[in-house]
Parts: sequence; C-alpha cells; structure tokens
Amino acid sequence: MPEVQGNQLEVSREEERYLRRTFRRFALPYVVLGLALGAFAGALPGWLGTEGGPASPVDDSRLREEITALRGDVASLSQRAVAAESALARTRDRLVALEGRSGPASGSSDDAEAITRRVEQSLRRIEVLEQQVSGGAAAPAVDAARLEERVAALGGRLARLEGEIRADRPEAPPADFAR
Repeated sequence: MPEVQGNQLEVSREEERYLRRTFRRFALPYVVLGLALGAFAGALPGWLGTEGGPASPVDDSRLREEITALRGDVASLSQRAVAAESALARTRDRLVALEGRSGPASGSSDDAEAITRRVEQSLRRIEVLEQQVSGGAAAPAVDAARLEERVAALGGRLARLEGEIRADRPEAPPADFAR
C-alpha cells in the first residue's frame, strides 16, 4: 500500500511496475489515438480543399497571359530605370565638365541668365525622369533611394555652380553644352 510522506507518495518496486504496466495498457492507447486523430484533423482541410480533376485549361492560359503581361511591364520598367540612370550619368558628366571649366570673369549678365535657364531646364528634366520611373502604381520599387541621392547631389552641385556663376560671371558656355 502506498504511503504519503509530505508532498510525495512512496510506492514499492512491485507497485511501481504494476502502475507502469497499467498505464501502458489502458492510458497509452488513448494518448496515441488522440495524437493520430489530431494529425488527421489537421490534414483534413487540405484534403477537402483539393479538387478531384485537373485545373481547367482556360484558367491556366488566362493566368499565363497575365504573367506574360506582368513580365513585360517589369521589363519596360527596368528599361525606363536604366534610361533614367543613364540620363543622370550624362547630367553628372556635364556638371563635371562645367565645374572643370575655369577662366577669368568676363561674361555678361545674359550668360548668367542663360545658364540659369539651362539649370532650371535640367531640374525639370530630372523631375520628369523621376515621374517616369515612379509612374506605375503597381511598379516594383526601383532603387529609389539611390536615384534620390543622385538627384539631391546633382541639385546641390547645380546650386553651388549657380552661385559661383552669379558671383564670377564666367564666359559663355561652349556650343556643345547647349543640348
């Protein structure tokens, strides 16, 4: 007979063996059956959700057409992003050429106004390119942070050049600069 001592129940070796065998005989099958029923119940929604027949070819071809259209959109957006990056690179090269130009201040106020107009036109072109890159609502994000950083850097350089031009009034820009 088990003896209770404090919070513990002491049993003999024979009683312990008997209790283990009884548990294995009566309770363990119910535990295993419960686990099996739980696994079956978890898999049941997946089995009920599958259709018996193959998918209809009309739906499959419609999905393929949509996927093809989406791939075309992604390709065009990619090309537009490359075009925007090349336009930014050309603008940067033109700025480098403008910054590299040095000479005495011998220009007139008309030259400064012409350069100011060109800078404003460049800024408008950059804004148009940004709008083209971000034009599609469902378009994937084109490394917008990198483009914004470049545009901000170009804007800063343009502002600095504009200030230098107004201060120094340099000579007229070369003919190949007016594009």
